[in-house]
Amino acid sequence: MKHFFAFNILLLTTWVISATIASAQTLQDNLWVANAPVNSVVTDGNAIYIGGLFSQVGPATGGFVAIDISSATYDPQFPKVAGEIWTATSDGTGGWYIGGLFSHVGGVARNN
Repeated sequence: MKHFFAFNILLLTTWVISATIASAQTLQDNLWVANAPVNSVVTDGNAIYIGGLFSQVGPATGGFVAIDISSATYDPQFPKVAGEIWTATSDGTGGWYIGGLFSHVGGVARNN
């Protein structure tokens, strides 16, 4: 029983130390994303070079985006969805009802 108690104290101590060392990260939403795994990243001055199993790199638009059909460009002001959208329907007044597996819309917590 002594070994079990010592192990629990070690886990608790590790968890407390880890929790106090953790810090928030600032996301850079101006960086582009790849459509598959990136295995290496190297910076050289203001350039970032990536290598991996991807076939396309582009702006991070989130899981739901408005695209202009005449210019084939996306609206960068459209609220980004963090996650997957499985269904969407217009609310008839310029907004959308969406369903899927997501955690935030436009930086605001919205679960699914």
